[in-house]
Parts: sequence; structure tokens; C-alpha cells
Amino acid sequence: MDLLDQDLRQLEWVPLEFRYRFRCNVSDCTGHDMAFRDREAGESYRKYLRQYEQQGVEEKLRERWFTWMFAPDHVVHCFVGNLAKQPRTFMLLASSIRGATSSRTTRKSCSRCKQPAQHVSKVLS
Repeated sequence: MDLLDQDLRQLEWVPLEFRYRFRCNVSDCTGHDMAFRDREAGESYRKYLRQYEQQGVEEKLRERWFTWMFAPDHVVHCFVGNLAKQPRTFMLLASSIRGATSSRTTRKSCSRCKQPAQHVSKVLS
């Protein structure tokens, strides 16, 4: 198979920006607002546009990427990255979800607060 001799269709542009606003479980955290650059979220947009047309897309996206994703029985882990040209600007690149099997949370350091934070975070609507 020749990589240069493939039928490459242009990827359909997604006109929405996915973002999550959340607060760490640290008392003085002022909150975070991060762009979400997950390929699966973009594919969800394309799929829902075909299934529900423009009127139902945003509702279905919110249902899938907010309501379902942060259901009480889910443990969500987000993968954060940045760009070399903007090393202090972070974005969510991907997520991993599994059913809650224990009450433990992952302890990490909050990028803004520089203090340990429990990151199953409170998501702000």
C-alpha cells in the first residue's frame, strides 16, 4: 500500500468548540476553562449531524460529552497537553471513562494552584 497513492477525503470541519470548565477540590482554586481537542468529540459531531440534522446536534453533544460523561457512576480521566510555542497554555486532548469501582480518586497537582488536587473535579455548568 502506497501512502501517497490513497484516496484522502478532506476532513469535515467542526464549527463548535468543545470546552470544559471545572474547579479543583482545592479551596483557593479559582477554576479552569480548557478547550477539549478529542478526535472522538469531533466524530460525534459529524455522526449526530447526519442522524439528527442541525437542530439536534448541540443537544446530543451536550448529552454525550457532559451529562453522560460526568454521570455519578463514571470515573473520568482527562489527558492534558500543551504546545511548545505556548508552554503555559493547556488543553484537554483526550479522556478515558470507566464505571466507578471504588471511592478512590487520583491525586495530581493543579496546574494553576500548584497544590495537590483531587481530580475527579466539580464540573461547572
